[in-house]
Amino acid sequence: MPYVGKKPADIIATAVDTTTGTFSGEVDAASLDISGNIDVDGTTNLDVVDIDGAVDMASTLTVTGVAILNGGIDIAGDFTLDVGGGDISIKDDGTTMMNIGIENSDVIFNAQVSDKDIIFKGNDGGSSITALTLDMSAAGAAAFNSYLTSTAVYGKDDGNTGIQFDGSDVITLHTGGAEHMKIDANGHITKPNQPAFQVRKSADQSNVSASDGVVTVSFDTEVFDVNSDFASNTFTAPVTGKYFLSINVYLGQIDTAASYILIGIRTSNRDYYRILDPNFSADVNYYGMNFSVLADLDASDTAFIWWQSNGGTAQVDIIAANGTQFQGCLLS
Repeated sequence: MPYVGKKPADIIATAVDTTTGTFSGEVDAASLDISGNIDVDGTTNLDVVDIDGAVDMASTLTVTGVAILNGGIDIAGDFTLDVGGGDISIKDDGTTMMNIGIENSDVIFNAQVSDKDIIFKGNDGGSSITALTLDMSAAGAAAFNSYLTSTAVYGKDDGNTGIQFDGSDVITLHTGGAEHMKIDANGHITKPNQPAFQVRKSADQSNVSASDGVVTVSFDTEVFDVNSDFASNTFTAPVTGKYFLSINVYLGQIDTAASYILIGIRTSNRDYYRILDPNFSADVNYYGMNFSVLADLDASDTAFIWWQSNGGTAQVDIIAANGTQFQGCLLS
């Protein structure tokens, strides 16, 4: 009976080899190898633990050393953490840094230290990057390192669509892999691919017909044509919307014998025009006609400038100068 009269702590200090045993006091061992289950009501302090069965703790289990893989836990299968109280706290030297809790079945991530941020980091091609910072000192303001994308766009995130925050108070909207809208720090909004054009004439259109037939006014010089929507004297709407269209015409040698002269914008939906009764005392060498409209155009609808003169002599010239131009843009 080598253990008669000895305290449990004295017994466990030496080797224990038994199929069953009950310890009513504190267990403090340098090494404990258990092939079955362990049921402990008190405090257990172990340097190394290797347990093949289940651990049922009524109090605290403290394990130090390499038995938990130097601070890590290596589990061959899945790991389930079941916390009845609904809160998991992560501490640093006794100070609670983070709490993961459950409220009404919602999962709550809570940074516990005042004004300390929640930061998401990752590896981008071998480089450590900060993907997202939630600034707790600014009511949780989100600072994204790059794009904010949505999988709801065409049902996928292809890396070509999203909102970019570049860190200089500028927000850009990208679709199709290109920048399509920018808002700067002063609130200016630019849309570099918004449909817009302005065209002019490089040569006079002389002695325009006076036979009351519609004559297309030609424009062969593009000042600008965003997205290349103007061709062959005609603007073609790329999308359905409301378009601002404007015409300035510089006329020469107006014949007073004409009953009327029309200059207009003809669209797929309707005509817009100005009418002139050239009841002057003599033929007019220089005359300007201009107007603007807000036209509703469907995608692929067209708009061009037309001339019509009723009677008189075919002597009117549409002058190729800065006073003759056709322009427009998509407003909404």
